[in-house]
Amino acid sequence: MISVPQIDRLFHTQRFDQLLDSLASNGLELCPRLRLRLAQHPTAAIALGLRRLVELTWGPNSLVREMTQALIDAQHHDGSYDRDPLTTATVAAALARVVQQSLDLPAPHTPHAPRTPTSHHTYTPASHTAACGLAPSPHSHPHSPNASLAPLTTHTSTQTITDPLIIQARDAYYRAINALAPYQNQHDLLADPTDDRTLDDQLLVSTFMLYLLADHQPFRGALNFAGILSAIEQHEKRLTSSTERLWLMARLHTAPQRAATPRRITHGTYHVTRKT
Repeated sequence: MISVPQIDRLFHTQRFDQLLDSLASNGLELCPRLRLRLAQHPTAAIALGLRRLVELTWGPNSLVREMTQALIDAQHHDGSYDRDPLTTATVAAALARVVQQSLDLPAPHTPHAPRTPTSHHTYTPASHTAACGLAPSPHSHPHSPNASLAPLTTHTSTQTITDPLIIQARDAYYRAINALAPYQNQHDLLADPTDDRTLDDQLLVSTFMLYLLADHQPFRGALNFAGILSAIEQHEKRLTSSTERLWLMARLHTAPQRAATPRRITHGTYHVTRKT
């Protein structure tokens, strides 16, 4: 089992290949082809390491903050990471967990049913708050330190974020999500046209991104989410065993949810609305 000291050591000694191997042996679904694809981009290893680190710790410690800052600093002006959709998706997944951890909210596993967008949408904290039925605070700008975090998934919170690093992580997350839309190709799959040339490669990369982000409402709204699901379903018979395992796990986050009545729960100075 990978430990916090091990992640710390591998991160600081820049042994990113070994970090990926350790994560794969710790339960992360990485087939050799996907492992090789991720190894081309050390940023992806840092992101996946941070994603696991958040699971192993309680609250943003110094290592979480250092790795988060490294990811924020590595972001390109267009919001992507290494101008690669797979790397960008891994970073978005990691940053979301950091922000979620700072709010002391568990990562949800019962997202809303997917909707069918007619066009790509650019999501910002303010626009996504409105999309989820939460009125933005009249006293805060969407990017101000007092702005509420737009819900990344089905949990919503009116807790304010004051930590500058978490604010940067939140904004980097949204920019990364928006940067993924141009990589949705004519087959509705998410892939890099240079690195993912074959259909099998595109299916593998797309299902891994769904595995990471399928339960994120901004991800669903920023591109044709229903199109990705349909494209993979059309090729289910040709999925490799590794891609099929990722697809099965991703579908846990894409299955329609039965109707439920929202229940408002008060936690200290903020409120959480969740499905029950």
